[in-house]
Amino acid sequence: MKKLITIILFVFASIIEIQAQKLEREIYKKEAVDTGFYIRFGEGAKNNGNKEGLWTEYTVFLDSDSDEYIADYLNSEDQRRLKFSEGLYINDQKTGEWTFYDANGRLKGLVTFEDGEVIRQQNYYEDGQLELVNISDGQPSGQYKAYHENGQLMQIGEFDNGTRIGEWKFYHNNGKLQTIGKFESGKQTGEWRYYHENGELKGLGRFENGNKIGEWKIYDEDGKLTETQQY
Repeated sequence: MKKLITIILFVFASIIEIQAQKLEREIYKKEAVDTGFYIRFGEGAKNNGNKEGLWTEYTVFLDSDSDEYIADYLNSEDQRRLKFSEGLYINDQKTGEWTFYDANGRLKGLVTFEDGEVIRQQNYYEDGQLELVNISDGQPSGQYKAYHENGQLMQIGEFDNGTRIGEWKFYHNNGKLQTIGKFESGKQTGEWRYYHENGELKGLGRFENGNKIGEWKIYDEDGKLTETQQY
């Protein structure tokens, strides 16, 4: 335990020391767009050539894409820039929770990194509502949730290395169940049920290997059977 505490204190002391150093800038991306040209660059401290401590990434639109013009901008105090993201580097790798922003400075997403890899991600609508939670290990993996813009749950289920598995539920934006069924290796399987916005059953049938099979029943909003289909 004492050894662990010593290591943690050493890491924090190192970060504080690095933050006191001169900030450096590093370009990540250059791209032409309809309105002109932009670059994305990071600003923070380095230790022996590695990014360390708090780094902030910015997007800036420029009048020219020449290397000389870009270099002049990076060496100036020009504040024509939009914050894109912010978080910690340890030994040149993104670590912990990073915050991402939209063009208006509003929260766009929270992404958690471990050893430079994304392990958790949350995205947000412009009004601040949670759009989705995507727990991943390179690919979407584990529980997945997505929400309507009004905050109501839209869908919930599980991914395994990017593939839908097990039971998934989908909801109308009024909170009522819309669809429920199971996936096997990313394909619909077994019985699936569909519901109208008022909660009445809309459709009922079975899937096999992603294809509809057997008898399917269709109902109106009053719950009356209106059609039977055979596959």
